[in-house]
Amino acid sequence: MRGFIVTTKTLVLFAMAVVGGASRKAAWEQCVGGAMSLRSGYRLWARLHRAQAALRAPLWRVTPPPPSESRDPLEQFLAHVHVATGGGPEHPPDAFARAQRLLQRPLLG
Repeated sequence: MRGFIVTTKTLVLFAMAVVGGASRKAAWEQCVGGAMSLRSGYRLWARLHRAQAALRAPLWRVTPPPPSESRDPLEQFLAHVHVATGGGPEHPPDAFARAQRLLQRPLLG
């Protein structure tokens, strides 16, 4: 399987756009501006969805997740990453890079 490289900034902005209500297609096109195929965006989304479940336990060891009204697991995960990495009032675009440094492991396995 051939891989592709995406920055953590692109990944977090993509996830935040989808959680914010954009379709995955619209969010991906906004984040990469046509530089990568839509199929790549869907593959990346699937990898992120799988990875977030495995990252919850290591994040829990850092800090418990914040209370959330959301039923969306990815929105809960983003909030947990934000709190665990010492984020301020807004989700910083480098939250996933901070999480990788904090947990000493790649975000997507």
